[in-house]
Amino acid sequence: MFHSAEPFFRPKTVAIVGASESGGAGWPRAIYQNLEFADFPAEVYLINPRREELWGRKVYPDFASLPEPIDLALTIIPAEFIPDILREGADNGLKSALIYAARFGEGGDEVGAKRADQLRDLCDETGLVVCGPNCMGAMAFPSNSLFYPATRIRGLPVGSTGVVFQSGGTFMFWLQRAAERGLGFSYAVSSGNELNLDLADYINFLVDDEDTKMIACMVEGIRRPDAFIEAARRALEAKKPIVMIKVGRSDAGKEAAESHTGALASDDTVLQAVCQKYGVIRCYSLDEMIETCLVLNQRRWPKGPNIGMAGFSGGGKGLFLDYSADEGCLNGAFVG
Repeated sequence: MFHSAEPFFRPKTVAIVGASESGGAGWPRAIYQNLEFADFPAEVYLINPRREELWGRKVYPDFASLPEPIDLALTIIPAEFIPDILREGADNGLKSALIYAARFGEGGDEVGAKRADQLRDLCDETGLVVCGPNCMGAMAFPSNSLFYPATRIRGLPVGSTGVVFQSGGTFMFWLQRAAERGLGFSYAVSSGNELNLDLADYINFLVDDEDTKMIACMVEGIRRPDAFIEAARRALEAKKPIVMIKVGRSDAGKEAAESHTGALASDDTVLQAVCQKYGVIRCYSLDEMIETCLVLNQRRWPKGPNIGMAGFSGGGKGLFLDYSADEGCLNGAFVG
């Protein structure tokens, strides 16, 4: 049911495909600098058929010329070249890939959709696992593996919150805001179009990860509902709360989600029922998700259905009792 995210999050060998000084808006250099900053947590190789040396390292023309198989390829090349490059990689032992590029079917692009089908077929044939396309990368904080194309992520604190965002642009904004409020992270991934590895796979990995105690998600669409339900069930059983904000509750939001990542937005009523059954905590703003994570980070679980509140306002008491009733609590107590 699940694809393994192990070679993606914990690679022992990494190849930067498209390594250059200025290509890809400077992303190859930024990623290399992040790995250098982390004292190279994996063996790093550079691939570019037009270069022989870069940053004091040998540059290889292709996967076949590398001295060993690669666990993770960071592909920073135009979309049209990626299927052939990854097929050559898979033929030479490549286990996983991170695809930053877009143009894989977003917004009804027929040419991109065919390109995405090529990659799906490749994954099915070879067992290659892929993060993305159309994403902003990932970080494995326990090993300081920073596969993100900017150096500003270096100050993010290590902690016990695993993060999965389908929105790449919101991803770093939320991590920085949450870090300012005192949250630390175990793993974080901008999952993009989720052509292969998806929300359920990432949650499943984080449930089994000993460094992760809580999971925060920004979701535009759930591609495999059955797998998501099983991952949520496993998280509940492991006492690892999932905190989720879901985009696309309105008709306009559904349309935006589909055009952005190609996701099919789930029926919100059905999703709400699933969340209630499996303990997924829904939030309705990015700030609310930060505050909820901070509360749950204390690992102090309520032991019953009763609610207590201390305050000084009669009006506040009325709001509190209304809220208690909305939550199905008939034993709310107010002291003030």
